Parts: sequence; C-alpha cells; structure tokens
Amino acid sequence: MTNRKELIKATLLFAGLSLLQPLSNFLLLPVYTKYLSVEQYGYFSILNNVSVFFSILSGLNIVTAIVAFYKSYKNKTDLRKFIGDVITFSIYFNLALLLIFTLWGNGFSRLIFKADIPFFPNVFYAIAFGLISNVFIAHFNCLKYERRLREFALLTIVQFVILMALQYLFIVTFQKNISGALAARLIAVSLMLLITLLLNYRYVFKKIDFGSNIIPQLKYSVITGPAVLIGWLSAYVDRFIIEHRTNNTEMLGQYSFLATICALADLGIYAFNSAVQPYLFDSFAGKETNSIRNYYKMFIGGTILCISGLILVGSNLQFLIKNESMRSILNMVPLMAGGYIFMGVASIYSLQITYARKSVYYLITYGGALVTNIILNLLFIDKLGMLGIIIASVLTKFLLSALMVYFAQKSYKTKVLRPVLFLVVAFTLNVLLFWILSYKGFISLKLSVIGQFVVSGLIILLAVKRKQFKQFLFRNGQKEI
Repeated sequence: MTNRKELIKATLLFAGLSLLQPLSNFLLLPVYTKYLSVEQYGYFSILNNVSVFFSILSGLNIVTAIVAFYKSYKNKTDLRKFIGDVITFSIYFNLALLLIFTLWGNGFSRLIFKADIPFFPNVFYAIAFGLISNVFIAHFNCLKYERRLREFALLTIVQFVILMALQYLFIVTFQKNISGALAARLIAVSLMLLITLLLNYRYVFKKIDFGSNIIPQLKYSVITGPAVLIGWLSAYVDRFIIEHRTNNTEMLGQYSFLATICALADLGIYAFNSAVQPYLFDSFAGKETNSIRNYYKMFIGGTILCISGLILVGSNLQFLIKNESMRSILNMVPLMAGGYIFMGVASIYSLQITYARKSVYYLITYGGALVTNIILNLLFIDKLGMLGIIIASVLTKFLLSALMVYFAQKSYKTKVLRPVLFLVVAFTLNVLLFWILSYKGFISLKLSVIGQFVVSGLIILLAVKRKQFKQFLFRNGQKEI
C-alpha cells in the first residue's frame, strides 16, 4: 500500500482503535464518581491494578511473542495453528493459576490490602478479568499485523460497546457499585473470549506443538515479561503505598481519580509511538540523521500538544464530576499531567533500545524507576500528603526518562538530544510557572491552564517548522506498510 492517504488512514485507525478499551475508564468517570464514593473508587482503582498485574502473568505473557514471531510463519495455516496453540496454552495455564489463587483466597487479599477485604467476589473478579483479557489479544494481534482492518475494527468496537454498556447497566441500573463494575468487565471479556474461540475453532484445544509454537516464544516472553511487570509496578506502586501507609481512604480515591485523568497522556504517547516506530526504524537502518531528528521533534511536539490539551480540559471537568472531594483535586492536574512529558522522552528513546535488541536495559531502567518511586513516596507522603505523592510521581518519571536516554544512546547513538532537551525544558518550565502562579493564588486555575496551552503552542511552532511537518507526511506516504 503506497497511497499516502491510505497509509495515514491505516496508522490512525490501528492507533485509535487500540486506545478504545483503556479510554473506557476515562469515559465512565462521570458514572464512577456519581455512584461510587471516594473510598470505593480508591479500592476500585487498586483492583484495576490487580487485573493489570494478572494480565501480564496471563499465559506467562506469551501473547507478546506474537509480535516477534508472526512473520516466521509464511503459511497462513501454520500461523493460525500458532495462534490457536497460544490461546489454548494460555487458557490451560490461566485456569491452573486461577485455581491456585482461589485456594489461597483471603490470604492473597490480606497481602494486597491493609483493610480486611474478602477475596470473594471482588478480588476474584479482578484476577479472572486480568487473566481472560490477555488471551483474546492473541487473535487481535494477528488481525493487526496481517492488516485486516475491518475485522480488527469490528471486534475492537464490539468489545468497547459491550464493556461500556455492561458496566453502565450493572452500576447505574442494578446499583451494584464495585462488584457490579468488576462483574460487568468479567462478563464482557468472557464474551470476547467466546467469540475468539468461535473464530479459531479449528485450531484451539488441539494437540499443542510445544517445540515450534510455545517453547521458543516462552523464551522470548520470559525475558520481556519481567521488564513489563517491573514497568507496571513502577507506575502503580504508589496506590498500594497510599493504602498501606495511611488510613486516609479519601486520599487514595482522590489520587486514583487524578491518575485516571492524567493517564490519558499515556494513551496519546502510545498512539504517537505506534505511528512513528516503523518509519523511525527505517531511518535508523539508513543512518539518516536529518530524518531521525525530524521524527523526534515531531514526536515530542505531538506529546506536548497532547499533554497541554489534557491539562486544559482535565482541569475544567468540574461540570462533569458530581463528587465534591474529587472536584477539589482538579487543581493538581497541571502538575501531575505535566510530568508525562518525561514519559514521552522515555517512549521515543526506548525505540533505540528495541532497535538494538538490548532488552536487558529495560530491566535496569524500570527497576531503577520502581525503587525510586517507593523511596520518594515513603519520604514525601507523611510530610506533604497528596502533593508529596504527585512530586514523587513526577520525579520518578524524570529519572526513568534520564535512564532511558542514557541506555538508548549506549544501544544506538543518535544526535538529537539538544532539540529534544529544548522542547522538554521549555514545556516543563512553562507548565510549572503557570501552575505555581495558580497554586499561590496570583491567577485563577482557568487562566493558568489557558496560558500554558497558548505558550505550549508557541513552543511547538518555534521548534517544529511547517516544512518539517510536510516532509514527515510526504516521507511516510511513500513507505509501504
């Protein structure tokens, strides 16, 4: 496919559809904040993180190997057999894992929660949801990398609609609160798993070819799995520290609400990363310095625009949020969301590590971020409360980006650090200055977020020329996908 419009359409479609499921958490915020108390929302957030943890453990993370191995299968039947074996293995493994944690039951709940939270039903729902949600991703990844746009789009939209509709039904109509939200999610992913099994009925629950379809892939996932797990822990360990370190369940709910809003920046970064990766790898291979610099500037510029827009919108959600306690924390959105610029830096530079296949560097960077996040939260949470937790989060992201840049340059050296630093420093100072003026009462929050948005736009205009943007689109339009 060489048509530029078709290329851009395909890239945007895959990136956009991949964001639907995580975006559902944000779109349901008005429902969550209306029907769940602050304390309930805090525990709901932790249970969401439990689900993410078990989605990483699901099938020993073998579905991630599909990205690396699917091109090895030249024959379509062999590829389908591979997908079927991955799904079958994941189901068998997950059933055994679910049985173990079910037998452990309340012991596991006591390990996770400081409060006396029973294993059934909520913790069980969270674990089962995480384990199931990663199984049908195998089929989704196959559709994505085979460029089967219509099937991928249809299944993704069906999943999104079912997930949203069932949660709304259980929370609003049935008034089931946390249990309803978790049960609705579990039913939704179970239906998607059923659809996946029907679509792959010829290849699932057959004799597994461990030698070709499981063992080599597990060797890959065993290396990448711990890095993913540590990265998740470094991002979400602060919720567990709040729950264990303090008796302030309202703070847990407020921070979880704030983190849900600001995590939209991560979705934007993920979309930009997915779009630029194949073309940046081509430039790496050709050692095209000017093109590489252009891609980096475009990526950071897009990240700044995304975060700046999020700050503008996220700080003015008081009309959608019914809970007064949650509305009171919106003035912290600029500070916390602004820290995601460092996640953008880490994301773009991580591609150098991926290109050089130096996966061990991911373990070091995410491990350093995890230790830093724990130490900073323990130091700041007692003294500064919510502000301390947010400062710890921002500083952790800064350290992660610094480590990622260092190891990325060791993996594959590029000469684009200066323009990236200019954009990051200018944007960080811009957000910090306007937030301090608002926090100290010199200007209103609304004026503050409008001011930072305008200045952020000027920063992008100064750094990313119109000519470079046209070259970016034109170059991408000539590449085959």
